[in-house]
Parts: sequence; C-alpha cells; structure tokens
Amino acid sequence: MRSFQMSLAEYAIQNHMEFLLKEYAAHNPYLPDSIGYNSTIKVKWICEYGHEEIESPHKRVRRGYCSACGKERHGSFAQNYPDLLPLWSNNNKLDPNAIPPNYTGFILWKCERGHEWPRRISQQLRSGSCPLCEQKKNALFEFIPELIDEWDAEHNSGIDPQTIPAYSNIRHHWFCKNGHRYIASPAELMRRSYRCPVCASFGYNYPGLISEWHPTKNGDKTPYDFLVSSQVTAWFICLCCGSEYPSRIAARAKRISARCPNCR
Repeated sequence: MRSFQMSLAEYAIQNHMEFLLKEYAAHNPYLPDSIGYNSTIKVKWICEYGHEEIESPHKRVRRGYCSACGKERHGSFAQNYPDLLPLWSNNNKLDPNAIPPNYTGFILWKCERGHEWPRRISQQLRSGSCPLCEQKKNALFEFIPELIDEWDAEHNSGIDPQTIPAYSNIRHHWFCKNGHRYIASPAELMRRSYRCPVCASFGYNYPGLISEWHPTKNGDKTPYDFLVSSQVTAWFICLCCGSEYPSRIAARAKRISARCPNCR
C-alpha cells in the first residue's frame, strides 16, 4: 500500500501539468502513479528539448519547468511568448512586459469565450488551450446531444451539464421522456444501448406478464429490475393451472403468448 496521499500522475492530471508525465524518464525505478508528487526521491527528467536533470518530483513540481530551459530564456514573458499574450487576463496585477519568462507563480488566463483560469506559464505552454473549452469538447452531450433533454436540473443543482466528461464515473440524476427518474454515470450511458433502465425493463415492455411474476421465489426483485434481454432465470406462475416454473426472462419475453410447460 502506498504511503503518499497523491501520486505524481494524479497531481499532474488534476492540475493540468501533464507535461510532467512526458518529461518523467521512462527508465525511472518508479512509475508516475507509484511515486508521490511531493516525494524527495531523486529521479530523471528529460524535457522536450532533450535536457536531462536529476531531481525530486517535489522540486520539479514546485518549479514547473526545466531549469536548463529557464536559464536559456532572457527578457520578459511578453518578449519570449508573444503567442500567449492574447490569453493574458486583464485581471492580472502583473505586467507581462516586466515578469521573466520563467516566472513560477500562477497567472490568470482568459480565452475568447470569456473563460478564465489560473495556471503557471509552464503549464499553459504545454497545454496551449482553455481547460474549460477542452472539457466541453469531451463533454457527454457532444456525443449524445439528445440526452440534454433528460438532464434532471432539479436534482443536479449547481452542476453545469455542458462540462460533464463523457466517460466520467460520477452518477447523476436523469428524467426520461416517459416520466421515469433514474441515476446513471456518463460512462454507463456511453457504454450501454439504452438510457432509462425502466423503459428498457421487462416489466415496462411486457405489462401483461407482470401478473405471472412469482411473488416470493424471485426475492425482492420485480419485473422492472431486469432488461428485456436479461439471461437471468426467474420464476413465473401459470394463470391457467397455477403451476410454478423457471424461465429465462429473455426467453419468456419472446414467447409472450406461450403456455407454461404443464399446459402445453
């Protein structure tokens, strides 16, 4: 069991510093997800310009860039990175013409859509884009736009549905067009062929068979707990002769008008 609170890999992704994972040498004795971001163990780093350094994740994370690259930079931020100037937020108290290019503090950036976010210069250099815009590119509704109509705003208060990642495992509330409320994660909705589990259930699609559902031999499960295609074996009661018999749910759905084994 690891003794640190957050790995280098987790920290880098969470703080938009994925470039650290690219610079982390492949032959280090520890993987990025098995060494802490604040570890003092010295490991090798290789920047995109080929500079090699031996230093701890703690030191690299705090500085945020290759020290060799920093020494090679002269002049101001504005002189060295003119391409980033359009993203410079007016809410910054710093002058881009006065700070050095290897400044390690957080800077406010602002995209053309008005999104504002804090990042170090080194982080923004590696990313080059707005994290909110990038997030929306990978949002669930970019893949399934019609799903926005089922978003349950009442029970998802304070959450912007347009920024939910398509493969997030966080579960949210939904309200289908037939009035059913259900809970599912974006990852589940992307993976399965149906959305509302009630609409896809055996009970909803075959209401005529609900009366044949055995009241005790199926435990606390109801016909609404299984999909029409379920291969689970359930117990049914024949309304003609009263006999009890097992059948796969999918098979029973296919022969909706069929008699029980004793009545055939």
